[in-house]
Amino acid sequence: PNATFYLVEQGQFLVARHGSRVATLRTGDFFGEMSLLGNNLASADVLSLSPGLCLTLDAEHFHRLVSGSFGAGYGFDAIAALRRNELEQL
Repeated sequence: PNATFYLVEQGQFLVARHGSRVATLRTGDFFGEMSLLGNNLASADVLSLSPGLCLTLDAEHFHRLVSGSFGAGYGFDAIAALRRNELEQL
């Protein structure tokens, strides 16, 4: 289960699913939104490739962010849909 949204402030992070690389995240990228939006288990593992720093929002504050702004909610939904489609291709 995942209860946190992460925004990469520094460093590089590997996103892997079933042991295969899916993406590399850098400053400004984020993760955790898919499981929070869908109330699902995390769909991938995220591993630090270098010393890093992430800013976080717990589930309650993340849901406030996406429900309080149409643009934010729409954007996160669109990105989560793209990421789900990419994972289905693996």
